[in-house]
Amino acid sequence: MSNSNSKTLRALLDGDTAVLAAGVHDAFSAKLAESIGFEALFMSGYAVSAVVNAKPDWSFSSMTDFLGVARNVVNAVDIPLICDVDQGFGPVTNLIHTIQSFQRAGVAGVVVEDQVFPKQSCYEDGRELYPVQQAAARVRAACEAKEDPDFILVARSEASRMEGPGATMRRFEAYLAAGADYVIPVDCEIEDLSRYCKELPGRVFAFGGAHSESLDLDEVGVKAILHSADTLLAAHQAMETLYRELLDKRKLSPEFYLAHPSKYPDELDAVLDQPYWEAVRNRYEEGR
Repeated sequence: MSNSNSKTLRALLDGDTAVLAAGVHDAFSAKLAESIGFEALFMSGYAVSAVVNAKPDWSFSSMTDFLGVARNVVNAVDIPLICDVDQGFGPVTNLIHTIQSFQRAGVAGVVVEDQVFPKQSCYEDGRELYPVQQAAARVRAACEAKEDPDFILVARSEASRMEGPGATMRRFEAYLAAGADYVIPVDCEIEDLSRYCKELPGRVFAFGGAHSESLDLDEVGVKAILHSADTLLAAHQAMETLYRELLDKRKLSPEFYLAHPSKYPDELDAVLDQPYWEAVRNRYEEGR
């Protein structure tokens, strides 16, 4: 089975600069990112849990929840989507099922983490990781479940702050030996990210945000920069401001819109390809 989205992503990753993947949480955010010019997208588990179930990133959301969002995104855009799939939603059999399901949905690649199910937020204390041998075996199972050789598997580790950079490097080496295409650290120091990139050239992804403020990720040598919940956080701020104004004053005044400019309906319609769909509707309704 071949997936053109996976081929496209691999071609992008062969470029000289890091692939910048916009964080998306639904079909509309994905369509907007594509219309602006992004060439790749990333769907985070944090965002899915928030949008679908309004719950924290603690394994409240099922594979079906994640897959539903992923399918909507894939159907809405023509650029590749990378999906966070947590640790595969349970034991290794669930992980295998997850890999197969996301491939068949047209996703270009997935990020699989080494935290034990059920997970906690990557910024919380008390997280438990699979022992390195078991985690590597799970990566191997996921890779062997691939039906499309171009489908990309990124092995994520939470170990940097919990076990230290040396232990994290040993984990990354084990994950790559097990078949992972790339690795990605979470919650690590800038110097540790630089070390991973130097010792594993061309095999490291990074999450955008704090690192990108003080470090040139292209120069360091990461292959892709995945943005997570930035878009959702921006939407949260804008919606909360509007809701508070509406509840307080029971209307949205011209002064509010001057202070908080928003898009016009025709700008939204353009993102939604309304002119195209109008042309299609008119053509067939007129029997042409």
